[in-house]
Amino acid sequence: MSNIKKLLIAFLVLLIAIIIVIILREFILWDTGKLDTSNKMSRDEMIALLDKGATYPNYSYSSDENFGDIKTKTIVKDNKVSTYIDSELVESSDYSTGDTTHYWNIDGETVEGKYNNPEINKYNQHGYDYSVIADYEYFGKEEYEYLGEKDDDGRPVILFQMNSPKEDNFNSAGVRFVVDKETGLILRRIDFWKYLFITVYQNDSNRNVKFDVKSDSDI
Repeated sequence: MSNIKKLLIAFLVLLIAIIIVIILREFILWDTGKLDTSNKMSRDEMIALLDKGATYPNYSYSSDENFGDIKTKTIVKDNKVSTYIDSELVESSDYSTGDTTHYWNIDGETVEGKYNNPEINKYNQHGYDYSVIADYEYFGKEEYEYLGEKDDDGRPVILFQMNSPKEDNFNSAGVRFVVDKETGLILRRIDFWKYLFITVYQNDSNRNVKFDVKSDSDI
């Protein structure tokens, strides 16, 4: 066998291996398990479910997107929201009035800053935005795609996706949501960008929701 044929065979083997790795990577990134698509929800029905989540009165969440060893947690109780960093209160908001207070520790003293945002609860689940589906005026061209329903750790969840209009035949982008069917709370948000079928960028934000928090000591 000539050296050229050996090189061609080696190249083909390498190419096949790369394709297999890419396919496996895509499967791992986007594997949702088996989804039930029999109870399809429209965009308006999904917005109504998310609006229900915006008024859910008692839960906590902590983002995976922490900075090093710094841990954040947010507690929601009766439309009042408290955000902690390393168990220290840094922000409190009243979503019924729009009043928000920031707290800074400067030289051992707590300094407060107050402001009011009357639209604080618009398309917002106490700090988690869903305007990409609900704001028709700004995101009207985003395409809604119902993906299905499944059980996740004993709770029924619904998956849907908002796809940005394609600028060409190669690039596509969007955002996928995982929503608790009972409460309407967003559990995860996955932003992504693809070139052809290859995921170039993915940001998977897990909200780590805990339902019915009893006291601030739960943090």
